[in-house]
Amino acid sequence: MQSSLKPIAVGACVSALAAALLLAPASAAPALPTLVLSLQDEHTLIVPDTRTLGCDDPENVTGSHPRRERACAAIDEVGGDFTKLPATVGTNCPMIYDPVTARAKGRYKGKRVDFEFVYANHCVAAAESNDVFRW
Repeated sequence: MQSSLKPIAVGACVSALAAALLLAPASAAPALPTLVLSLQDEHTLIVPDTRTLGCDDPENVTGSHPRRERACAAIDEVGGDFTKLPATVGTNCPMIYDPVTARAKGRYKGKRVDFEFVYANHCVAAAESNDVFRW
């Protein structure tokens, strides 16, 4: 008789767990990065250097970007419009033309982001994007 109760007990546990997961608030789920930022040298065919960034929840900034809080603050200041990122004041970059393509793709606070721009070099990419493309 005990063996016939085991499937019922297991079924009840699974049902209770499923109900708990469905009723849990959405904020209980961890935030995932929603932006993919990349830098790619123009003169080589190597895979772009890529970082992720999640700025949707200011209390829980996520991603692999080493300066994610600062990057999200800069993006927040321009409402997610990468074309409006101000230049970093006081940065002196070498006048060497070594083009790099900066890309931002994904979503920012529900808004689609699809940004691409070619900068003169890595230093200029960082300086002219308020350090969003610095890593």
